[in-house]
Amino acid sequence: SQQVHYLRKRITFATANVETDLGYIPAGANVIGGGVHVVTADAAITLDVGFKGGSTTDDPNGYASALSVAAVGFIALDELAATTNIVQTVDTRVTYTVLTGADTFVGDLIVTYVVNN
Repeated sequence: SQQVHYLRKRITFATANVETDLGYIPAGANVIGGGVHVVTADAAITLDVGFKGGSTTDDPNGYASALSVAAVGFIALDELAATTNIVQTVDTRVTYTVLTGADTFVGDLIVTYVVNN
């Protein structure tokens, strides 16, 4: 059916500076939205969200680059209107990296997409 799919994961400061998997999007999917719902803010932390293993060059910040999580609330991915948001021809791993090493951040990372039907 015609619906929006998503990847969602609770993320924290505990994985600081380690590229971590969020999940996979299928070949031909269009990433149309997403962001991080900040539960516990931390001004010392930023977040990169990107992809690996697709049909184009890996881009660890293709969907979000140094996204600030300094305030509670929903912070939208900031690179979705950029040329880095590419429709991949193979199943592609979505990754994220919590940058720096502060110790309070908690949030829910969400990436929304529609499949090629």
